[in-house]
Amino acid sequence: MEREGAERFSLVTSGRGINEGDFPKALAIYRRLARETNLKLCASLGIITVNMARSLTEAGVTMYHHNLETSESYFPQICTTHSYQDRINTIKACQAANLEVCCGGIISLGETMGQRFEMAFTLRDLKVQSVPINILNPIKGTVLENQSVLPALEILQTIAIYRFILPEAKLRFAGGRENALRAGFRLFGGNQCYFGR
Repeated sequence: MEREGAERFSLVTSGRGINEGDFPKALAIYRRLARETNLKLCASLGIITVNMARSLTEAGVTMYHHNLETSESYFPQICTTHSYQDRINTIKACQAANLEVCCGGIISLGETMGQRFEMAFTLRDLKVQSVPINILNPIKGTVLENQSVLPALEILQTIAIYRFILPEAKLRFAGGRENALRAGFRLFGGNQCYFGR
């Protein structure tokens, strides 16, 4: 992996959070990687406590990924297994453990433009410096399979306003970027668009 040019490694779990039995296994993997490689270690294990976050730091993890998903006012329409505060608490736990936090969300879930900005201001207040912006890719058989994807111009407007609200953050154009960038490329007559710092 490292010989092939990889610089980062992350364990990613699904669900509300990693279970008690698997967490020690994850720590063991990280400790070995910290000993035997020069990889930057990341984690995306769902909701965790401050003690778990400190254990990750001690094992060599430097970054934790935990998206807000959407704004607090729209969150109940998207997730019912836990609260928005649970997500905020995890971000603060990671920051207390000196982990860098990568945290963003998904747009085009049916939220309003105002709710997109609400999420951006929450990220600003949390002082998040790495912000992935995903665009929904409706998948057949899921709850949002019939959700219309935002027009390219509205996606680009959203990203532009995120840049104003989060001037120092690294905005990461993530899931769904292929279609949005292709549409934006056509929209602006082939001029390249860049949303970095």
